[in-house]
Amino acid sequence: MPRGGKRPGAGRPRKPEVTKPAIQTFDLTDRLRVMPGGNEGQRARLVLALAARGASESEIAAVLDVPISSLSETDRYHMQIGLGAAQGRLVDLLWKRAEAGNASVAIWLFRQMEKAERWRQTNSVHP
Repeated sequence: MPRGGKRPGAGRPRKPEVTKPAIQTFDLTDRLRVMPGGNEGQRARLVLALAARGASESEIAAVLDVPISSLSETDRYHMQIGLGAAQGRLVDLLWKRAEAGNASVAIWLFRQMEKAERWRQTNSVHP
């Protein structure tokens, strides 16, 4: 029997189906593939991959066998990109847990987004 009774269209109207937008995650391997080759490219890929795995500045310098003070601006740039990739991956994992129904993660993420929005409003370049 149809919903709500025998008459056509009887009962509560059905909710429209909402499709979730596909979230494109940051893929570190794509970034590594497009980097230049040679020694400079190899070093840049290594620094980026280590930073994406959470290695500190001193750990990266130790792997490269150089003192921290001799890390180049390019190395520091790739460390920032790697850190952003690591943070993005962490947010993706937390978001998936929140979508799966973990209420504490959802609340925590909501509060972090609120804090970020307040920070953006108070530190805005354009008033």
